[in-house]
Amino acid sequence: MIKKTKIRAISSDVNFYLSEILNETTSTDLTNKLLIKNRILVRDCKSFRSMNDKFIRVAIKTPKENNVLLDSLEEVF
Repeated sequence: MIKKTKIRAISSDVNFYLSEILNETTSTDLTNKLLIKNRILVRDCKSFRSMNDKFIRVAIKTPKENNVLLDSLEEVF
């Protein structure tokens, strides 16, 4: 079975990724779930100009920390 993509990272030249949520989940819901369940803090971008409640920003960390983030996102979705 092929999984449907739930989040899309937007190309970046800096040490973070802007990511768009592609399903009904909002950035506020996602940030709250990641913080409560996994103690991971991501930036909710709904207050950024030209953004809405479908965007988050995540920092690039160590490979181990990045894997924890990816595993946590998979659990949430």
